[in-house]
Amino acid sequence: MKGRIPLAWILAALVLLIGGSFRLSTLGWLPLAPKEASVALTAAADTELASPFWSPSQVPAEAAAPAYTNPTAALMSGLGADPAIARLVPALAGVIFMCLPLLLLRRLGWVRVLLSMLLLSISPTALTVSRSAGGEMLAALGLTLAAILLVRSRSPSPLEGTVAGVSLGAGIASGPAFWTGLFGFCLAYLLFRAFSRDDPFARVSRSLLLRRVVPTALLTALVLATWFGSRLGGLGDALAAAGSWIMGWTRAGGMPLLPGVFVFPIYEPLVLVMGTIAAVRGINPVGDEWRPPVFLGIGSLAAFVLYPSRSAADLIWVIMPAAVLAVGTIESTIERTVSREMP
Repeated sequence: MKGRIPLAWILAALVLLIGGSFRLSTLGWLPLAPKEASVALTAAADTELASPFWSPSQVPAEAAAPAYTNPTAALMSGLGADPAIARLVPALAGVIFMCLPLLLLRRLGWVRVLLSMLLLSISPTALTVSRSAGGEMLAALGLTLAAILLVRSRSPSPLEGTVAGVSLGAGIASGPAFWTGLFGFCLAYLLFRAFSRDDPFARVSRSLLLRRVVPTALLTALVLATWFGSRLGGLGDALAAAGSWIMGWTRAGGMPLLPGVFVFPIYEPLVLVMGTIAAVRGINPVGDEWRPPVFLGIGSLAAFVLYPSRSAADLIWVIMPAAVLAVGTIESTIERTVSREMP
């Protein structure tokens, strides 16, 4: 019957409603953590609500995220400065992040897409990063969205290249977390080329990269960092964030490795177990379709382990590929169970 909404879209909307409520409700319930407070005070520094005891120069370079502070400052100017407003931009980015599997609908199918969205909606790691003031979730959304748009089809369109550039530029202006994610993506690409004949970016034309993606990314990063030219100091913040990430290799001031490694199995046991099973299957020749998330998961986890100035929020880069892998195991388990029950 014409005009009827397919059941799959209704279920997707339901998952979105659940995940969105988790991310957007009671944002101001907990006080801001010290790192959150520093970026929130920096956002408020350019408004009438600026604290006389705080200057943007006091924010450490590793927390600089102009793609977060500039729009948050605009929100604070109109809605007031409180923890809920300080966390609103990352929360909205988190809602979009959990919808990214929809872009892979043709590859994954509805069952896998819905299960991936469900896992992302209830993921403790994704929830925590989404509800934390800062640029980590914006960086994860920007880089992941750009990568999906460039590899999901046989030949990305100019529109996909433009949107990928905008997304990539937003990630670049989101602080040091972006560079950790990019490092993990680069490791994943090297693994993919070493163990697979296919090149995931071979279908992306050089002209699309040079004429659409790269210029759009740089322009978007410039616009967000300077907030349409009204805050030129934001460009220095973006450059300082990149420099801070590079300097992070020379100091071990981040989260200790052992507690960091145990955070993932404690908070994400379902994704870890199911994702590991699918990863083992994906390495053999039978599992070619699972190799991209396998290598991305391994590359992102390796980046977390190798980078001395790591933080727990950097595990957000492992969540997306791990969720997609876990869905493969869950789906096959359900199919085997149903086939056994069928006469």
